[in-house]
Amino acid sequence: MGSLVTALGSWLDARSHQGRWLIRIEDIDAERCSQVFTNKILHQLSSLGLESDGPILYQSQRHGIYWRYAQALESNSALYACQCSRKSIALANLATSALTQTPPDVSHSPVYKGTCKALDLRASECDQSPILNFKGAVRIHLPHVVIEWTDRRLGPLAQNLALEVGDFVIKRKEGIFSYQWAVVIDDIEQNVTHVVRGEDLTDNTPRQIYLYQQLKRTAPSYLHLGLVKNEWGQKLSKQTLASELDLNDPHLTLRAAAQHLGLKGQGSNLESSLRSWTAQWQEMYRSH
Repeated sequence: MGSLVTALGSWLDARSHQGRWLIRIEDIDAERCSQVFTNKILHQLSSLGLESDGPILYQSQRHGIYWRYAQALESNSALYACQCSRKSIALANLATSALTQTPPDVSHSPVYKGTCKALDLRASECDQSPILNFKGAVRIHLPHVVIEWTDRRLGPLAQNLALEVGDFVIKRKEGIFSYQWAVVIDDIEQNVTHVVRGEDLTDNTPRQIYLYQQLKRTAPSYLHLGLVKNEWGQKLSKQTLASELDLNDPHLTLRAAAQHLGLKGQGSNLESSLRSWTAQWQEMYRSH
């Protein structure tokens, strides 16, 4: 249901802007993804009247495009190779906490301290991308800059990336480009102007805005929706054993998602309900 709420909210937002709603399969980590699940997602969306307004994009097929954009940052010395493991980063942060006598922040991933910035990788005649070809992670340099933006639902937000995140990974040691990098490049390539997603992804936004700035592109507007939670206040997901969507009555299922978004009423069928909810959505976010 949580995924459906996000899908419906983003679909309504596209319709209220007379725009296109795009389905993107974020399967960049091919080993963890399955075409069986992809087919199931597409079938569920179609059953609920939510169809992509353009070709469906698969991240697993776009490695070369991500690489090409990353080469531009490598040539500007914005990237560096990193040999650190997650364990070593976590231990370094624990040591810092012990020295400063401050408790570690377990609500976020450990902040990377830039240990490998001095690692020297020189280009050879046969390797003009030594950093991207490095058999380890690739990170981006972060200055002490505060990223400020206004979420269409949550209002003004800000984050000091260097202090709160640290130099983050754009290419993993397995050779896979990171989520942060892939979605920014895809949004640029697909001319995305509005992003609507769950509130749990709000923390990703400043990193993505920074990447847009480094690529000299304009970031889209962002709207982060409230999460669907269980009775214990946990986000509904596979990890919390959330039940699958009931498609025996698609209209009823979609109405439950609409109610979570603060939308009222329903039409006599899916199509009329979607028209009604689009009008309500436009009124709710008319100034955005």
